[in-house]
Amino acid sequence: MSELLTNGTFEAWTSATNCDDWTEITPGASSVDREAVEIHSGTYSVKFSAAADGGPYATQVVSLTAGVTYDLSYWLKTNATGNAEVNIKDVVDGALYLQDDGSWHADYNGFTRNDASWAQKEIYFTPGRTGDHQIIAGHTQTAGGISYFDDVSIEAVTPTANDEANIFNDGDFCYWTSATGSADWTEATAGASTITQYATSPFRGLYSCRITIDADDNSASISQSPTLIAFQHRLFFRHRESGAATVGYTIVDDTTGHYLQTDGTWAADTNTFEPAHADAWADHDLYFTAVSAGAHTITFLEGSLVTSETMDLDTVSLMQTGFASGSMGNVAMRGRR
Repeated sequence: MSELLTNGTFEAWTSATNCDDWTEITPGASSVDREAVEIHSGTYSVKFSAAADGGPYATQVVSLTAGVTYDLSYWLKTNATGNAEVNIKDVVDGALYLQDDGSWHADYNGFTRNDASWAQKEIYFTPGRTGDHQIIAGHTQTAGGISYFDDVSIEAVTPTANDEANIFNDGDFCYWTSATGSADWTEATAGASTITQYATSPFRGLYSCRITIDADDNSASISQSPTLIAFQHRLFFRHRESGAATVGYTIVDDTTGHYLQTDGTWAADTNTFEPAHADAWADHDLYFTAVSAGAHTITFLEGSLVTSETMDLDTVSLMQTGFASGSMGNVAMRGRR
């Protein structure tokens, strides 16, 4: 693993109040200072002294990659007043904060801690967008509150045969350019059928994706075309439908134009997978083996009995599971409620 933060050990200071490589914010009477007594390792740590009129913090921007899992690790110690706080903010498109459930949206969220002795904390998270993310550490606005931070680190988690990182961008449907325009999914609609941002009872986060089919049974679909290698993969998503509708999906090898078949082979014949109808959120997953490297298009679309009905999708993920092509010949499909 490669360290992404610079001076996360807080050993380099231009002066006693100016930490190298970090941007310091000190509202009101708060302060950020070099600390030589309360340290976890090395010579120095950073001390955040809060005030009634301000909570101090320090920030650093790092570039992260969508779908990669990262480990933010840090050591901290606090007094009994207020809390230490860490935020992770996606600044690619405005300001989206990492939430406790792993999703990203505009609601402010801070991970607060209070430890009288040095303690290590870790936050594992997966960005939904590639680009700049701001790491923020400090102390909440509390008169007399003090936090010490040391050995702050952020590294990508190296995948192993058992690790899973989402290959899709924005499988939680957090990012929309408009109420009908997903930022990362390709949409196709005909007639009065629609793809929309849907805020009523998503599985997690602020939104799910709603596919609505009109009275004339015109089509609507969303798709992504990630690059896969010749390995086994797992497609997972949550779905719910109105009436007796079902959602369908296809997986196409863009190099050959072949569709994944129910028996795990690839052929020119069109094949649509169709999980059973679910009127409340239900899990669905499919294990399959890509036999060639390159782009593969996964498309979600209407299944059967969908005229004037809706289908909702959330927490969509595609993960490499670590088995080489040829190790598993058949598709394994499961559904849970």
